[in-house]
Amino acid sequence: MFSKSILQNYIHKKIRQENNGYASSVNYMRDGRIILYSLRDPYIKETLDIYNGTIEYLENLKIRSETLNIIKEIYMNSMMENHNNIKGDNYTIHELAGVEHIPFMERKKRILSTSEEDFRRYAGMIKDTILKDTYCVMGNKTTIIDNCKLFDSVYEL
Repeated sequence: MFSKSILQNYIHKKIRQENNGYASSVNYMRDGRIILYSLRDPYIKETLDIYNGTIEYLENLKIRSETLNIIKEIYMNSMMENHNNIKGDNYTIHELAGVEHIPFMERKKRILSTSEEDFRRYAGMIKDTILKDTYCVMGNKTTIIDNCKLFDSVYEL
């Protein structure tokens, strides 16, 4: 969960602020898939390079202990707020979906014990995703056609 925000900040800065993409994000699916995406991205090749760069970024990540503590505090506050507002809903959804429900105190323990090394280990998960070379790009037709050599196939929806 922390790693998502670290990675999200890296990707957002690179794609949105430096490459003028409209938006970018990281999503995690319950089946283990990790999805990196951008929207209305004028620089498709550069974005794919940024995704590839996330591995090195995470492997070499340095986080000051003060910064790590701030991140933990933000997540704890967010988790407390969500826990109090939707705990019954979440438990029911997890139960119906057959997804392990992690009790509040266990989640809190995991957050508080997160280390800088935990973030670096996350690079392996991202690497596994990126090495699959599975991309879906939706956006400006001209930009996609100009970059069609980057893909095995291009479909108009």
